[in-house]
Amino acid sequence: MNMRLEKEEREFAKWILEVGDGTADTILSHTSSNEEGEQIVVDQRFMIPSTDKPHEALAAAAYPDFLHNYRNKKYLTERAVLTPTNSTVHELNAYMLSQVPSQAKEYLSSDSVELEATPEDD
Repeated sequence: MNMRLEKEEREFAKWILEVGDGTADTILSHTSSNEEGEQIVVDQRFMIPSTDKPHEALAAAAYPDFLHNYRNKKYLTERAVLTPTNSTVHELNAYMLSQVPSQAKEYLSSDSVELEATPEDD
């Protein structure tokens, strides 16, 4: 791994921990109702430019060359997208699955199985 990339990954990991611990740099801000609050300062390197296709932009940033790598387990396990809500996760998952050039299959599972009653159980 190249040293510059390793340093950037360490810096990003440190920043993520600071966000989670509530110690990341913040700035004062005012909401539309003029309430005072704080916003976390995000380094521009971690920002994705605003676009009319946000799912596509996020997917391209987190999963470059996805169509050639979607079957590669190592490629997939080296990447993650964190979102504040499950609805955003579902939207992004739907977009990513729509990019895979094959028919989707749904596999159902169960946490427990109810056994069918037999005459001997009565």
